Amino acid sequence: MAFSDARPFPEEPPVTPVSRVSLPPCAAALLALAACGPAVPGDGSIRLQVSNPAGARLSLVAAGRDLDDLRPLPDPGSGAALPAGRYFLEARTARARLFYPIPLEGFRVGPDAGGTFAVTVRENVAGAPPRLAESDPGFVFVPAGSEAHFVWQAAFFLAELEVTNGEFRRFLDAPDGYASRESWTAEGWAWHEQVASRATALLRPPDPGNGRFGEDDLPVALVNWYEANAYARWLTRRWGGGKWLFRLP
Repeated sequence: MAFSDARPFPEEPPVTPVSRVSLPPCAAALLALAACGPAVPGDGSIRLQVSNPAGARLSLVAAGRDLDDLRPLPDPGSGAALPAGRYFLEARTARARLFYPIPLEGFRVGPDAGGTFAVTVRENVAGAPPRLAESDPGFVFVPAGSEAHFVWQAAFFLAELEVTNGEFRRFLDAPDGYASRESWTAEGWAWHEQVASRATALLRPPDPGNGRFGEDDLPVALVNWYEANAYARWLTRRWGGGKWLFRLP
């Protein structure tokens, strides 16, 4: 997979919606970003209005590219105008610590009634994640995703088909491929030094199962994450040309 830095939509004309965050005193909390309200002349900023009847301790943070790039902002209850960007509101109560994404980057109007952006957050009151069946350890509970919000993704290319045995075999055979330390992360190389690969691309015509699993045009199987990541790093060096990054989804 290769990524490029491109925006999917042209820039919208300047508008000034109002973002409303409501924190009811019950277990459910509602966040609404409303596309209406008093304007901030000419700068296209968005006014954040926080309703906090629960008396939660609030912190507003401007989000960056990663967890090391965070910037605390003034009291979110002040109604300050925020420029376009990515923010989140942290609400602390005696029972919970809740986070509300506030995506104002490229924001114009919300998808909900009246141009709002509505989200409901419910606390998990159970003592532990639920189980499908007490006697079956083969399933792990995956909670619902975070509240819906706008995400602007840069353009990228996605391979239409799975990596084949033939493609992975070229990686295995290349001097700068599977055997090269440069293709691996530190953890991956440690695994590589201790464990032999089981990839179906290692099968050859005399091997049992080659006709069923090892043909060149069949998808490669039995590849673990370390090997898949090493393959992507090798493609980046070989085909990226300093412009494209190949990586796992």
